[in-house]
Amino acid sequence: MIEEYEIINDIADDMVSIKDGWQITDDNKADWALEKIAAIDADLARKEMAAQNKIAQIQEWLAKEKAQADQQRSFFEVKLREYFEILPAKVIKETKTQKSYKLPSGTLKIKYRGPKIIRDDAKLLAWVNQNKPRFVKIKQSVDWSGLKELTKIDGDKVIDIQTGEIIDGIIVEQIGSEFIVEV
Repeated sequence: MIEEYEIINDIADDMVSIKDGWQITDDNKADWALEKIAAIDADLARKEMAAQNKIAQIQEWLAKEKAQADQQRSFFEVKLREYFEILPAKVIKETKTQKSYKLPSGTLKIKYRGPKIIRDDAKLLAWVNQNKPRFVKIKQSVDWSGLKELTKIDGDKVIDIQTGEIIDGIIVEQIGSEFIVEV
């Protein structure tokens, strides 16, 4: 208990010092700051682990509830399908794509599915090239990695190093440096 109190007081004193203009002026203070960052990161990692465990617990509970709801829903859907099958044809509305029966709380439907088309794009492209070339699309794009080797950045412009011409269609956005602390 006394140790915890001392740690809390140390942190409070440190924060007061920091707010009062505390600065890192030597390697000892810099190393101490790195230790503080490591402690902050460790504490956050512990909290993230606790949160992930709680999330996993809730997801497991939700999965069980979903499975139970799916099972109950399936039971009623099977019974409704059985009922739909014994209805006289004259009360069922039928179109090209479906059969339906309306009730006050909803509608029972059987939708007719169209065929599923599975394509082998390589074989199809070869056939279309030979037989229906007007249905072949050609997509053009810039080879940026190749072009980049022939350019240089000059301020906010990109220059073709072979001709000195400014290349249109490129925006140069300067990004500042990044300070990284690794612990």
